[in-house]
Amino acid sequence: MAIDLQDGQARVFGLAVLAAGMLAGGCNSTSAAGPAQPVAKQPQPQLEMLNRLNSMEAELARLRNTVEIQQNELTRLRERQSEIYDDIDSRLRSAETRASGGYGTGYAPVAPVADADIPSAPAAPSGSPAAAAAVSTAAVAQAASGQEQQEYDDAFNLLKQSRYEEAVTAFKEFLNRYPRSALADSAQYWIAEARYVNQAFDAALNEYNTLIQRYPTSRKLPDAMLKVGYIHYDNQQWKAARRALNAVTVRYPGTRVAVSAQQRLDLMEKQGH
Repeated sequence: MAIDLQDGQARVFGLAVLAAGMLAGGCNSTSAAGPAQPVAKQPQPQLEMLNRLNSMEAELARLRNTVEIQQNELTRLRERQSEIYDDIDSRLRSAETRASGGYGTGYAPVAPVADADIPSAPAAPSGSPAAAAAVSTAAVAQAASGQEQQEYDDAFNLLKQSRYEEAVTAFKEFLNRYPRSALADSAQYWIAEARYVNQAFDAALNEYNTLIQRYPTSRKLPDAMLKVGYIHYDNQQWKAARRALNAVTVRYPGTRVAVSAQQRLDLMEKQGH
């Protein structure tokens, strides 16, 4: 019985050794043949990753554009609200002063009103031809101003809806119609932005440069200069990109655009450009 047990154990041991050898052989053959199959497929995941990165960059550009549009809209609404409050306050003070008959009844002097509220000549008697002409001229000026603002807002709404080509057309028509408008530089900037977000970099570069040359005192100038640097970077024009981005950091130190320009310069340095 002891002999049979030992013989059985020997057989089990032998089978175990044989199985281990077969497994080892299978692993070795698998590892030896394994790399050949992934090597042929290796470029495919890299290509997919590159496509994903390009798609993410395009989406990021669109998101940045959307954020900038919303920030601009919020700033413009705040400015308009402030102007309305100032105008109401000025008119109320004027009404209080006229009702009191002067400054001797406890009312403070009225703050200076806006230039638009100051008559350029003594008011003509009510009902006279001169008075009627003055009212007519003022009404026409006010209507033109309202129409101008409405056309700008219509173009801007197209931009907010991501209808970029339509927005470009609308802003260009606005500039043709109102070349001296106070909103002309903003219209030019949004034309460039619409080109940029669609990755039409050469067209965008031309529009940004138009803004820089035509409106040197525009509040959009810092952002336009920054985008010029970005476009040169995207076009792998390293010297031009460095020159444009350095100009932003020197001209607008400590600002948001200067920080963004420096970050891109640091990235170029790490990339060896």
